[in-house]
Amino acid sequence: MSDLPPPDAVAQPEQAQLTSGIASGINDSRFAKPIEITDLLKSPSSYEEPWMICVRSASSDEARRLTYSVFYGTNLGNGLTGQYVKSRYSVFADNCDAQTYHPYTAPVVASALPSPNPTPEPKKRHRHDQ
Repeated sequence: MSDLPPPDAVAQPEQAQLTSGIASGINDSRFAKPIEITDLLKSPSSYEEPWMICVRSASSDEARRLTYSVFYGTNLGNGLTGQYVKSRYSVFADNCDAQTYHPYTAPVVASALPSPNPTPEPKKRHRHDQ
């Protein structure tokens, strides 16, 4: 038998885990921007990974026909749940064609923003008595 917990026992991924997995899936897919994604979905019961998101390019109607699946579950290496596990081109069983998609905008990471520079104060000039 499998050492994996039942799908209902695996917690949903947290926002940071979702964002990281989506970024990995988009990178793996090499889809052209703009990108559309589904909400978090329960994977088919026959899958080891209990959670998934479908990803597609919105660059054209033709591009929307090709989807990529991003899977979340328990990382066997570290035992953590809700982790990005893998991504691959979607198959019929993923049911990505029947899902509702919405535009995806990658969140802005605070460390990627330039730090605000304070306006320098004018230098004070001192008069020297002679």
